Amino acid sequence: PHLFILMTLVFLAALACVTVTRFFDTTTVNIFANQGWQETAVNIVQGQPVIIEVVSGQWFEDPPGVWHDAGGNPDPWQCSLPSCHEPLPDFPKYALIGRIGDTGKMLRIGLRLEFVAENSGQLYLRPNYGDVDIPIHQPEGSVRVKIIPHSAER
Repeated sequence: PHLFILMTLVFLAALACVTVTRFFDTTTVNIFANQGWQETAVNIVQGQPVIIEVVSGQWFEDPPGVWHDAGGNPDPWQCSLPSCHEPLPDFPKYALIGRIGDTGKMLRIGLRLEFVAENSGQLYLRPNYGDVDIPIHQPEGSVRVKIIPHSAER
């Protein structure tokens, strides 16, 4: 009888793991300060709930000795002028941003974003930092990002 109970518990535990894997296909990627749009190899489907969360890392030493997180902290700064270099001017400089597909609407991620995808395609991520500034200032650092696309068929 004890063996039967043990085998039943092992079976239920294995079933629970399979169920969790079915709903959560987590990917973790490094996003670098010295690059523009970066592929994640994660394909998102329109209507799919997605969580993007920064789990570690710092980038952009500005001023010297002060590193920033993916929320643009400390002291987030936003440029709202037409001359701004940032891809998303009304969002903190150095913050993490994204898009789905080559031309998708930009996502204001920062440290964490939970959303339902408005379109389908590969997820791209980058810092909110101007492409013209990257070769000039050669920023350093990276952030580690967890991407959890939930099953849309719940």
